[in-house]
Amino acid sequence: MPSRLSRRNFVKSSAVWGTTALVGSRAFGQSSPNEEIRTAIIGIHNQGRNHIRYHEPLKNVRIVTLCDVDESLFADRVKMVKGGKPKTETDMRRVLDDKDVDCVLLATPNYWHALGTVWAC
Repeated sequence: MPSRLSRRNFVKSSAVWGTTALVGSRAFGQSSPNEEIRTAIIGIHNQGRNHIRYHEPLKNVRIVTLCDVDESLFADRVKMVKGGKPKTETDMRRVLDDKDVDCVLLATPNYWHALGTVWAC
C-alpha cells in the first residue's frame, strides 16, 4: 500500500527544499530579482526632483529611468542619481513598456495622474 504524505511532512519537506534552494543560489552568487526595485520617475520638475532625492538613498531601490516632456531638465536630474546613469525618456508610454522598470512614480501635473495610473496598471 503506498504511503500517504501528511500535511505536516509536506510542510517540513517544502521548507527543507526551499531553504536548500535559497542557500544554494546565494552560495553560487545568484540573487533574486526581488532584491532590487528598478524605478522610473515620470515628471522630474519640482515634485519629481523631490522624488529623486527621497528615493536615491534607499537601499535596494535603483532609479533606472527619468521621464519628462521638458528635455532641458535631464542633464541636472541625471546628475542627482548616484546609482548609475538612468535612461531618459520624453514619452511615458515608452517607459511603461520597458521591461526593465518594476515600478513608476508619477510626479506629473494632476490632470495626468489618472491616465498615467491606468496605463501603468
